[in-house]
Amino acid sequence: MHAEMPETLKVTADLRAFPIPEPYSEVLEQGMMINAGLQDGLLVMARFHQDHVDPQSFARFGIPFDESLKRAVVSRRAEFLATRVLGKLMLRQLGLSETAIGRSADRSPIWPAGCRGAISHTSGVCAVIALRGAGGYAGVDVETIVGDQTRKEIAESILTPPEMALLGNLSEPEANHLLTLLFSAKETLFKALYPQVLRFFGFECAQMVAPPQGGQLGLRLTTGLTPDLTAGRAFHLRYMEHDCKILTWMTNDTCQTK
Repeated sequence: MHAEMPETLKVTADLRAFPIPEPYSEVLEQGMMINAGLQDGLLVMARFHQDHVDPQSFARFGIPFDESLKRAVVSRRAEFLATRVLGKLMLRQLGLSETAIGRSADRSPIWPAGCRGAISHTSGVCAVIALRGAGGYAGVDVETIVGDQTRKEIAESILTPPEMALLGNLSEPEANHLLTLLFSAKETLFKALYPQVLRFFGFECAQMVAPPQGGQLGLRLTTGLTPDLTAGRAFHLRYMEHDCKILTWMTNDTCQTK
């Protein structure tokens, strides 16, 4: 049984159905569009089938079969296919190119010209944010809320000392939720900033500014990443909880810097 989200973190969003037409319903089971306050884009979560995925499935939906998938397990192939199919449907709804989302040598997604976005997946659920315009921030991450043991195993690798101190003052269910939220938020920040940074940077490079509240969370860089992304620069992200998952996202519309 999953613990409920602590009231201090529980934020739901306005969800609307995102239609999954045939034959794409062979891949995606159910789509939910989040009213995320985006000016020129969409944010969608969807459940996806995790079996019966083969190279022919990719060809049927116009998604190139990436070389890295040749030896991948079925679940990995399913994640890859689901995020690309969902991204394709979202770009269609935005009136943009339906060119499949590619994959660069560093494993980051390559979006068609004239748009930007980010993808994520966890436990049979994928999330995609797609926006018009090639410039600006686009980050998203979805995570299944961790349990007590997982939290104890990974907390020190994700949190800074002040964040660890805050976690220590919470009950175990609250700590599980906050750790998941911070893990997701830092993943989202990484994806949003990576096109500018173009190199890996760890969880220790960002720290929570203040406890999350009302669906908003601030992260501040603890170290400089580029001449423009200097230590101390802050970003505001959005978050919500749905069905034991935490979703975070960041765009130019939803993030404020100072």
